[in-house]
Amino acid sequence: MSNSTVALAATNGGIIRVNRQTRPVYPDWMFVHPKLQATGPAKYDLSEVEHWLHPRQMGAGQVMAEVVYEHLMDNRMLESCLSVRDGEEIRKQGIDVFRRFFGNNLLFLWKSVAKPVSPDYDFSRVPFLMDFGDELVLDWYLLTHSMSAGYLAGRLAQ
Repeated sequence: MSNSTVALAATNGGIIRVNRQTRPVYPDWMFVHPKLQATGPAKYDLSEVEHWLHPRQMGAGQVMAEVVYEHLMDNRMLESCLSVRDGEEIRKQGIDVFRRFFGNNLLFLWKSVAKPVSPDYDFSRVPFLMDFGDELVLDWYLLTHSMSAGYLAGRLAQ
């Protein structure tokens, strides 16, 4: 898979509308940077979402999630990534739309990496969407785990 935009037409779904002023409900154990959460377009087409991979994820490669996060931050790419609000709106489109645009891959929402508010909790996590049978699930992935080619970062063109 390359770092290119998916060329799929958005028919019967795929147009995402996001009210960036609506704050998602996060678990009480985490802190998410609020300034980043309010950035991004109010409307976009899922065909415009880039399936981005860290260079070490290409082919059969693997990389730690925290390395991906650091790369996105160091290269000022985090703002162009999807957020948990985007994920909520993509979920509303349903599993068939998700499969059409993202296949069997996991879609990571890097703009919403959550850090623990207390040392009593474990490591930072990134939200992701996953095809789980007949439903689309939003879950949280530990940055201490590795990622392969099926672990996409959803990014919008700036």
